[in-house]
Amino acid sequence: VRRPPAALARHFDLVVSRAPLPIPRLIPIANPLLAPGGRWIAMVSRRQATEHPDLEAWPYRLPEGGDWSLLVSRKMEPSGP
Repeated sequence: VRRPPAALARHFDLVVSRAPLPIPRLIPIANPLLAPGGRWIAMVSRRQATEHPDLEAWPYRLPEGGDWSLLVSRKMEPSGP
C-alpha cells in the first residue's frame, strides 16, 4: 500500500475504509488525507473493534446479516513543544 499523493494532503473531512488494513497501518495512510478536525471511519469485525478500545466503536449489522463495527477517529494534530 502506497501513501497518498501530497496534492491530496489535508484535503478531506472524512475518509472511509471498508475491510481496511490493520488499524495501525491504516492510520498513517488516512491521517495525511484529513483536514484538521477530519475523521476516518473503518468498517471492521466486532473482534477487531475490541482490539482498539481507545477508538469510538459503533455496532453495525448489514441487511444481509453479519455483525460489524464502525471505528471512528478524529485526526489528532501534533501537540506543540
